[in-house]
Amino acid sequence: MPSQDLHNNMVPKKVIAPISPAATGTISGTVIDTKNFDSLEFVIMAGAQTTTGITVTPVIKSGTVTGTLTSEADANLIGTEAAAAALLAGASGAAGVAKIGYKGSNRYVTCDLVVTAAASGVYSVGAMKGHPRKAPQT
Repeated sequence: MPSQDLHNNMVPKKVIAPISPAATGTISGTVIDTKNFDSLEFVIMAGAQTTTGITVTPVIKSGTVTGTLTSEADANLIGTEAAAAALLAGASGAAGVAKIGYKGSNRYVTCDLVVTAAASGVYSVGAMKGHPRKAPQT
């Protein structure tokens, strides 16, 4: 039986609502404000998909202000964008789940999805802000 309280020590946030991309392009995520939290984890999920050649690559961006986010260096991530993309690739990625942690120092962070060869599939991104400086969180 779990002995640690995760429920009151994290806050979930929607980054990209479930979406079925109709074409190649970038799906921009909502910016997450990490103020008063010491950890952030992105969870990328794929639903049903039938296209063999589809590629969905998460791109983590961060910055000190919301208007100027840039791609995050791999050194500031726990896990890689490439490894997450491999879990979500093609028809074999149906119902796939990948995660990428952020350990950089910027306050504002997001996860975009770069889609190539879109035809069918549903994707979403959520974020978990954890290790709050003040708990419990509601």
